[in-house]
Amino acid sequence: MDIRELKLFLKLAETLHYARTSQVMAISPSALSRTVQRLEDEVGEKLFERDNRSVSLTKAGVHFREYAKDVITRWNLLKETLQGEADIINGEIIIYSSVTGCYEILPPILKRLRDQYPGIHVNLVTGSVNDAFTHAGDGTADIVIDAEPYNIPTSLEFYPIISTPMVFISQSKDSPLGIDITDPQFDITSAPMILPDKSVFRKRIDEWFYQMDIKPNIYSEVSGNEAIIAMSRLGFGVGIVPKVVVDHTLFSKDVDVVESSIEPFKVGVLLQKRRLSNPMVKAFLSVI
Repeated sequence: MDIRELKLFLKLAETLHYARTSQVMAISPSALSRTVQRLEDEVGEKLFERDNRSVSLTKAGVHFREYAKDVITRWNLLKETLQGEADIINGEIIIYSSVTGCYEILPPILKRLRDQYPGIHVNLVTGSVNDAFTHAGDGTADIVIDAEPYNIPTSLEFYPIISTPMVFISQSKDSPLGIDITDPQFDITSAPMILPDKSVFRKRIDEWFYQMDIKPNIYSEVSGNEAIIAMSRLGFGVGIVPKVVVDHTLFSKDVDVVESSIEPFKVGVLLQKRRLSNPMVKAFLSVI
């Protein structure tokens, strides 16, 4: 087994989806299946249970996942040690970000990184903001663009980049619901609300409702800010999202936006402290 095969295994263990893993890792499904078969032959145990509907790790697969993570970590540390203090930094940095982060935060940073450190290869992975904290915590990404967590574990470090207010959004004034959030007399207590189902955003929203002594009329709880914008735009209710997300959506002209008194969020870099010695991570932090 080699490092590439271990990385393929870890990605499949994360997604539990052959097609998705094949797409992300740029490998055909048949080649991925052959890789898994080779690993299972070497280990002498079945690593995945697979049927027509689902993929799951076996008990041996869970143990092998920890082994693979340890090997990858040691391999990265070895490369860093051998690279030493070389003037030219070469290597890969894995960055996890939501689509909004890719539009709003990363472009100027990545341009500076490319200009100053052309030897660094950027592997940019996009996904839900709800999964960002997990990618930082389990080390599947070197750099994670995320909102500042409420309680940052001692193993993680956060570097703020921007601050964004939370805003109310709804379909423009001709909404069939008859909702006009721009009206000074607008009563949020009676409006159907579309809220995130989890994340630090939901926690702060709930705290704000509690402080304002408001019991929200929740129409729907959805995953992701983009889904909130989509439903609000279609007139299902009033959403609450970070303003930075609205500013960079294709539908910003289709919704009314009113700033709320909810405490703004800091958005920035979240990463494991042990990665601070990584030359590629040092280079990234030097250009934010």
